Amino acid sequence: MFYFLEAGAFLLIAPMSRFWFDRVVLRSPTTLHVLLMSPYFRGFLMGIGLLHVIFAAKELESWRRDLTRETAA
Repeated sequence: MFYFLEAGAFLLIAPMSRFWFDRVVLRSPTTLHVLLMSPYFRGFLMGIGLLHVIFAAKELESWRRDLTRETAA
C-alpha cells in the first residue's frame, strides 16, 4: 500500500514540476528529451500515478474493513 501511495504521489506531481526537467530530462540521453518533455507522455505518467493512488485507497479501505471485522468479532 505504501508503495502505491508513494509512487502515485510522485507520478502525479513530478512530471509537471521543475524536478522533472532538472533530474529526469537533463540526465537522460538526448534522444529521449523530446519524449520526456512531451505533454502526452507526461499526462500518461500522471495517469499511471492516479491509478497508483486509487489502488492505494482501495488497499487502505480493504485493510480498514478487515480491522473493523476483527474488532466486531
